[in-house]
Amino acid sequence: QVEHALEIYRGDFLAGFNLRDSLEFEDWRRLQAEHLRQLLISGLHTAINDTIEAEEYKKGLFLVQQLIELDPLDEWAHRQGMLLYALDGQRGLSLEQYAQCRAVLEAELGVEPSPETKQLYEKIIQGTQPLYSRAVIPPHNLPAPQTSFIGRQKELVQIASLLRDPACRLLTLVGPGGIGKTRLALQAASKVLRSFPDGVYFISLEALSSANYMVPAIASALEFNIDLFIN
Repeated sequence: QVEHALEIYRGDFLAGFNLRDSLEFEDWRRLQAEHLRQLLISGLHTAINDTIEAEEYKKGLFLVQQLIELDPLDEWAHRQGMLLYALDGQRGLSLEQYAQCRAVLEAELGVEPSPETKQLYEKIIQGTQPLYSRAVIPPHNLPAPQTSFIGRQKELVQIASLLRDPACRLLTLVGPGGIGKTRLALQAASKVLRSFPDGVYFISLEALSSANYMVPAIASALEFNIDLFIN
């Protein structure tokens, strides 16, 4: 299915088409374009994982390159490319993929690759540890997004880097109401989900009328029976 989607995908939806003096149409067109683009990207992520499971490494590498063309800043795609090249016995190309990943992240976002990418790089260099094991998604209660997430790639990378830093015990996003802080936080949480085997949880405190209700709200979200400790 994803191969068929790649065949018929011709770039952004209605790119270059516009209606004079119609900002509403342009907003709609951009949202539709991003929605379709994200559908294709999501399908590629799933298909790439499937090729690794099936040991179809060359097919996986083709899909990885298609994904990188769609989103050169998708570090996951670069990391899967490294993995697939290594599994296919092409260690040199695997290291080149890492260099490409590091260069684009530095040039566009001014950041280093994530710890996951660096750890895979070290495994490839050493050539001694298993490169792949079946991924298990940690527990979470992150709500499914109702709309496509557009932009803020630099902020996402910075937040993910801080969340993975053991020295960062608390991270606060501040700004005026309505600018999308919660949406940004949820998107960042989904990006780092696999970095936290014990799980990632969203706990809304918006409806609480008193700080006294904070602990019960957290316990409820974690499905933790606080009564056992109160009594």
